[in-house]
Amino acid sequence: MLTQRENSIELGTDLNDVLVNVSEDNDNSIRNSLLPTTTTPWSKRKKLACCCCSMPPLFCLAFFVAFIFIAYIPISNPIPTPDWALGKYKTDETIIEIGGFHKKSGSQTAWAMFPITEAGDESSPTQFPLLSYSHGDGGGGFMLHWAFGHMLHFVASHGFVVVAHRSCFWPWDCGPDFQWRDQARVIAWGAGENIEAATGEELRVLKMIDRNKAAGALGQSTGGRTSIQAAAAASEGSEGEDFKYLGAGCIGASVAIHPDPCIGHHDGWLHVSCDRAGDVTQVPYAVFTSLGDDTEPQGSALANYNAASSQNRAFVSLAGISHIKGTGPIWGLYAAAYFHVFLNNATAVDDYYFNIVYDGFCAAGKEKDFINDAGVLCEVTEFTRSLELRTDNRLLPSWC
Repeated sequence: MLTQRENSIELGTDLNDVLVNVSEDNDNSIRNSLLPTTTTPWSKRKKLACCCCSMPPLFCLAFFVAFIFIAYIPISNPIPTPDWALGKYKTDETIIEIGGFHKKSGSQTAWAMFPITEAGDESSPTQFPLLSYSHGDGGGGFMLHWAFGHMLHFVASHGFVVVAHRSCFWPWDCGPDFQWRDQARVIAWGAGENIEAATGEELRVLKMIDRNKAAGALGQSTGGRTSIQAAAAASEGSEGEDFKYLGAGCIGASVAIHPDPCIGHHDGWLHVSCDRAGDVTQVPYAVFTSLGDDTEPQGSALANYNAASSQNRAFVSLAGISHIKGTGPIWGLYAAAYFHVFLNNATAVDDYYFNIVYDGFCAAGKEKDFINDAGVLCEVTEFTRSLELRTDNRLLPSWC
């Protein structure tokens, strides 16, 4: 008897027998589908992944964006911002192309905020020191302006060109130890390495930067940690292997706001790869935090401060400001004051910014609604002049 193929009907087979067999197979199939089965329970992670994958991609994206926006919504600050926290300059902003960031396939742009001087006003400077700002987790890219723009405009209003890299949206975009290199890259760019080829907005911003003065490193959270790493690289000078990332630039001061630990192991912190606070030996260095920060491990900000050995240091811990409120304008004023002292040589006793640093930071009992309470740690080391006027009229610290 001939057969066509496996599972085909043999020639000469009675058609009624075939129909009976098919009917029995269907009955068995239905019967089997009703029997109880044993399956392995899904983990919460797998259920979440399945749920997200089954959602329309745009819905998932909207959910993610909403989560980030909610995280950075300005919440009422228990410490009001004084009216005088805003500087004397109006400010403007633009997006510029920097290039050379660590992740070649990522964003190569930065957000620049800068003072606006009135045309024909010869009493106002036309150039200002550069501050390189580094953001916290989830605060890069399109979130940079939303999360940090308010504070950075406050800083710029006191007479600084603030350039914030948009790269490294999350730390793993650049690796755990490489976000600081993008912060350093901005300083190298600001030194004017390619100013001859610059055009448009890039040239506009470069012309505003005072290259006769050192730059500053400023950051919050993860960016606070990178500001510590950048200050360590600058402190080591040309003998250190990381100094090269600064190019022809120089860091004259560093401010870390609510920083991640950069002291190796710290209880309650999983990321132990950063251990550079102890290498900040020359650059003036300030750490700003508060008792309300429940994101960073308790005591880690003070440990970051104590590990450094710079001659000029400041530690300020206010009452009530949360980790996200480390993006608030009050820290913008404090940061601007500290940079004025060490980048603009504000050393006169009656200087406005000098008094903020050496009288205002730790003044208990003063009639200011933003001053820390009596139980909060605060310390400012005695100021030692560290700037020297070079033969080329550049006002730079000795390690530059």
